[in-house]
Amino acid sequence: MGNEQIHTPHLDRLAGEGILLTNAISTYPICCPARASLLTGRFPTSHGVYTNGPALPDSEVTIGEILKAEGYRTAYIGKWHLFGHGGRPGQPYGSPQYVPPGPKRHGFDHWAASNIIHDYFNSYYFTDTDEKIPIDGWEPDTQTDLAIEYLEQYKGGDQPFCLFLSWGPPHDPYIAPEQYLKMYPPEDIKLRENVFLADKSVIAAYYAAITSLDWNMGRLMEALDRQGLAENTIVVFTSDHGAQLFSLYLFHKQWPYEETILVPFIIRYPKVFKGGQVNDVLLGTQDILPTLLQLMDVAIPETVEGKDLSPFLLGTATEPEPDSVLIQVIRTIGVVADRTGMRAWRGVRTKRYTFARFRSEDWLLIDNKYDPYQRRNLIHNPDYRGLRDELNQKLEDWLQKTNDPFPRSDEYPHFEMYRNRPPLLPEDGRG
Repeated sequence: MGNEQIHTPHLDRLAGEGILLTNAISTYPICCPARASLLTGRFPTSHGVYTNGPALPDSEVTIGEILKAEGYRTAYIGKWHLFGHGGRPGQPYGSPQYVPPGPKRHGFDHWAASNIIHDYFNSYYFTDTDEKIPIDGWEPDTQTDLAIEYLEQYKGGDQPFCLFLSWGPPHDPYIAPEQYLKMYPPEDIKLRENVFLADKSVIAAYYAAITSLDWNMGRLMEALDRQGLAENTIVVFTSDHGAQLFSLYLFHKQWPYEETILVPFIIRYPKVFKGGQVNDVLLGTQDILPTLLQLMDVAIPETVEGKDLSPFLLGTATEPEPDSVLIQVIRTIGVVADRTGMRAWRGVRTKRYTFARFRSEDWLLIDNKYDPYQRRNLIHNPDYRGLRDELNQKLEDWLQKTNDPFPRSDEYPHFEMYRNRPPLLPEDGRG
C-alpha cells in the first residue's frame, strides 16, 4: 500500500479489512484550519480558524459535542492544536498547553492531551488539572497506551464511544526511535522522481516515524479485537495534511501539490463494509464529519457544510460524485512564507487536475494523470485555456458557496496577532 519503501503491515491489514480512499484531500493543508474543519465539518470562512494561531471559537459545534448529546462517551488523546497560540517572534507556540475542562474541549470528556508540543522525546500531557504529566520516551507510544487503557476500561452496554487519538509525528522535527531508524539506512532511500536535492537522513526519519505509528496502529487494532469491539466500531486512519519533504525543491506544508494535500484515508467498519475495497471518490476534510455521522445513524446538524459521502462508500449513491474539492490557504504561516515569499491562494483539485490561483493571477495547472510528479505547470499553455477557464469557474462556484470574496488575508477577522507583519509579496499582481 502506498510507498513500497515504508514498512506498514498493520495499516496494510487495516486497508485490507476496510476501504482505502485514494483521493482524500486536505482542503486547507495547515494544522489548525484542517483540524477545525475535521471536527466541525465546516470551512475556515465559517469556523474562523484561518491559519495557525486563532483558537476554535466556543460557539462552533464539533463531533465531540454532537456525539455527547447523542449519549456517546467522548475521549481525546494527543495533540489538540485548537486552543490558539501566540505566533510571536521567537515564541511560535506561546499559549498554555493545558486546555481546561469546559467549552474549550468542545464536548470531549475523557482528556489526555496538550495543545501543541512537537518535542516527541520530551513530551507531556494533561488530564483534568493543570498538573503536567511527563511522557517517558517516544510520545506516540504513551498516547497509544492511554488509548488502549481507555478501550480496556470501556464497559460497553448501551453507551457507544468516540475516541480521537491524535499523534504528532510524522511532523517536523523529523525524528523517530532508534529501532525504527535502523530500518531505513539513508543511503538506501530512493528519492521520488521530483526530488533532485535532499537530505536522505530526514526522509529516513520520516519513514521511521511512520513505521512506529504503524506498530501502534496494530496495537490499537489488537485491543479492539480483545475487547470484542472490532466488528461494530468504525476505525479511521488519516492526517490533517502532508509536507513536501524536498519534492519540487520545497520542504514544508501549505502548498497545493500532492505531497501536501493528498492524505491517507482508510475506513474500516466490518459490520457494514466489505474489506479490501479501493475507492477514488473525492473526499475533502469537511466531508469526514457528515460521512461518519451518517454511518453512525446520527443526524447531521444544519451547521455542517461538508458532504455526506457514505452512499459512495456503500455503493448506494443515486447522484453524481463530487467533481472537485476546494483547496486553499487563506493566510500563509511561518518559515514557508519567510523563505519563499509565498502568497495566499485558492484552488480546486479534481480527480485529474490541480488548479490554483492568487487574488489576481492564475498560478498553477497540472495534469496529474500524465504528470503525477507535478513537474510541468500548464497555466500559460494556450492549449489548456479552455480547461483553465473551466477550473476557474469551479473555483468561483466554491468561493461563492463558502462566502469567500478572496480579500487580502489581513482583511479577515482574528488576525490581530499578525497585523504588524506585512506580507513578503504583494497579494495583487505578480509581486
